[in-house]
Amino acid sequence: MKLLKALLGTSCATAALVAAPAPAQTPDPATAIGDPVASAKLAAASDDDTPRDNRDEIVVTGTRIVRPNVTSAAPITTVTSAEIAAQGATTIEEVMNRLPQVQANAEQNYADSSGRQRIKLRSLGFERTLTLVDGLRLGIQNGMDVSIIPNALVERIDVLTGGASSVYGSDAVAGVVNFILKKDFDGINLSGIYSFYNHDNRANPVTDAASAAFFPFPLGRTNDGGRADLTLTAGKTLFGGALNVSGFVNYRQSNQVSLGDRSYSACEVSQAIATGALNCTRSTYTQVGTIVPGGVGVGSTLVNNPDGSGTFVPYNSGPNTAANPFDDIAFQRNFKRVNAGGFVTANLSSDIELYGSGLYYRDRSFNTLPNRVYSYTAYGSTPFQTNCDNPFLSASQRTTLCGAKTSGLVPLDVR
Repeated sequence: MKLLKALLGTSCATAALVAAPAPAQTPDPATAIGDPVASAKLAAASDDDTPRDNRDEIVVTGTRIVRPNVTSAAPITTVTSAEIAAQGATTIEEVMNRLPQVQANAEQNYADSSGRQRIKLRSLGFERTLTLVDGLRLGIQNGMDVSIIPNALVERIDVLTGGASSVYGSDAVAGVVNFILKKDFDGINLSGIYSFYNHDNRANPVTDAASAAFFPFPLGRTNDGGRADLTLTAGKTLFGGALNVSGFVNYRQSNQVSLGDRSYSACEVSQAIATGALNCTRSTYTQVGTIVPGGVGVGSTLVNNPDGSGTFVPYNSGPNTAANPFDDIAFQRNFKRVNAGGFVTANLSSDIELYGSGLYYRDRSFNTLPNRVYSYTAYGSTPFQTNCDNPFLSASQRTTLCGAKTSGLVPLDVR
């Protein structure tokens, strides 16, 4: 019995040693973590001056690094300025496309888009993704353009993908993207990035199909698609840190890279059978003009002779007698953008802070798709007409359209 009591006493002493308080680093409540709900709770907790006796508390930590997800109710992904600089990206859209939560998007390159950049979380559309700049909404969803944010001015990007509709409403069903900008800047900084593509165009099955369709295609090494990003930032801290004034000017430019600039995309290809040869898609909207005497389904399809001789030749009978409908669609769209902005922060006291910001943005983006004259079938069943004594018709063209007639109207289709 004495031996058992001694063993119990030794065990209790050992347990007491294990249960001694262990020092640990706790997150600073004043640290911005990207989650407004958790930040508000932490701020409220920091204002509580009630003394606590921590001598009997045991705090278990697995790391000394303070992470937003420790105190956030939803998962948060953070992209830092160092990670953005390492990517060498020209636009914010390129940075966001690397995240698995973001639907890969290239709206600035869509041939039928306005060139804006909008973020789509979890493939739910940009209407359900709320975009913030320093916690403030960046305009309305349909009119938003995150290209107004220069890469060099981003301190970090917080992406909340767990849904935040309870805080922000239905705009944030897919999540929230918050861009935190560098405002407390002291000094002058000039940064720039320039990049381009060095590509070797080689012969392949697509170029074989393009050759059969009389479509041009590039071969050999080429340098194109140059992109520049230049940012000048200046700021000054005054009155011992009570006042900070900063501003920036940013210029970005991108040269177009079209599908026709690459041999592997010289034309859109299709196959009649799974093992058949590739064939290029052709368009009757040719640059020289397409004529169908008598109307659709009546006459053969002709085009003006590309050599300018004033005659008609059969459609797709030689170079420039058929059109490649996709050669000018952009891999990379041409744009020129100028950003400017300023920030003012004044700490009047420990409880009063005044701040203000202004952003200016000008974007010129170009769409190279040509305007088209649609067939009369797009409007009805009545063909277009031309008069046989038209002075713009050559003798050969008049004979093809009108035969022996020298006056009157004849039906036709044009494209």
